[in-house]
Amino acid sequence: MKSKRYYAIDILRVLLAFGVVLCHFWSPESETGLNSIILAWRHNAASAFFLLSFFLIGTRFLTNDQVYLKKRLKRLLIPFIAWGMIAWLIYAATHLSEKSVSELFMALFWQMLTGHGDAINPPLWFLAVLIWLTGIYSLLFKVLKKHQAVTVICILAAACLILQAAGINAQLFGSLPFETKYPLGRTVEMIPYATSGILLAAASGKHKVTVPVVVTSIACLVCYLLFPEFLVFKGFGYSGIMKLAASASLILIALYFDSFSIPDRWKSFIRMISAHTLGIYCMHYDLGYLISKPNLIGNSFLLCIVIYIACYLTAMIMAKVPQLKQLVD
Repeated sequence: MKSKRYYAIDILRVLLAFGVVLCHFWSPESETGLNSIILAWRHNAASAFFLLSFFLIGTRFLTNDQVYLKKRLKRLLIPFIAWGMIAWLIYAATHLSEKSVSELFMALFWQMLTGHGDAINPPLWFLAVLIWLTGIYSLLFKVLKKHQAVTVICILAAACLILQAAGINAQLFGSLPFETKYPLGRTVEMIPYATSGILLAAASGKHKVTVPVVVTSIACLVCYLLFPEFLVFKGFGYSGIMKLAASASLILIALYFDSFSIPDRWKSFIRMISAHTLGIYCMHYDLGYLISKPNLIGNSFLLCIVIYIACYLTAMIMAKVPQLKQLVD
């Protein structure tokens, strides 16, 4: 089964990937005006990316395409392990005099398990949770009938939102060590996004996005921008309902624009600029650290642009080497 190409979604992927870079390297002088909008965007980038990931493979769950889902897990595991190992080697080389051998290997253990080992490459928590939930959801759709599996993941999503609202998620994982509290706490926060992605995929296969839906989605985004803390619960960065609704709204708006035809030359351009977002995500933290360390670029927003371009060019070069292509695409 060949997946449909969503060009507006591709553009959204680029903007979200840049939002993730902003999360780690942008330090605005003020949080008002345009900066407040950019801040809201960056705070929602990873969670919207997560929902989008499950939307794009939602039909694979619904059709119980276990062959594809197993390949998907392998496609995620290879860059997760490789980039984690690369980051750890850099970490070990730069901390050899400060850390004991046991501390260094313990950091490697947590990095390989949770993607969050002693701040080696913390953004890899995203891939870790993506792998865990892809495996769990694949198993549910394998052992249950489709309607049963959909019911279960909806119940899971509702239960996770209740845990967040009651503060139980924050209490349960908040006191754990750095290596585990964020990946585990964010797993609970990401389950509603994963479920929403699959439900959106199911709905988009049957219905087109209409103008009233787009208007409602835009209104939802405006509410999120004006009241970013509304219905946000104590947690690990991605709790609550507003971010979830805003993430779904972004995808609905993109789907609406995908219903319009675009010239082939634009399609080629969009395919080019949206390539390698996996590699950009995996390498931006370490490469960004190396670029920012000399402190040559005073404007942090410009620094983020430079980091993104450097990551894109690096990924583009790596993609030309067959053995490295799996790490960036």
